[in-house]
Amino acid sequence: MKPDMRFVGLPKCFWASVRLIGQECGYAKAKILTIPTREKVEAVFSRLNLDAATLDKSLGNGRTMWKMLVAYLTYRAAVLHNHFDPNLMDAAAAKRAFDKLKKEFHPKCPLPMNKQKGVKKLLPISLA
Repeated sequence: MKPDMRFVGLPKCFWASVRLIGQECGYAKAKILTIPTREKVEAVFSRLNLDAATLDKSLGNGRTMWKMLVAYLTYRAAVLHNHFDPNLMDAAAAKRAFDKLKKEFHPKCPLPMNKQKGVKKLLPISLA
């Protein structure tokens, strides 16, 4: 996937704000990515003793931090919902697709099995 050039080269404070907004305001409701209001973001900044005036910081070319945050969160939601989401399966759909392909192609090789259930955690071994 190619990057959207609007968001290339933005400062670290922008990306830190993206992460902070996601963590504190939430990423999604009812499986739909959300874009919080400015008031909600300002409340988060205030609660964490961060300067909400940062949202008005100029990023050049008439772009402010807040405008770019909204643009990025909107872009990210659109890409995830329109491009990736239609290509994802839940466990039941994946099993149906696997069983259909297995029946169609009759593989002769051993098939990998998902053995995550009941797997014991391995402890690191000391090489000292």
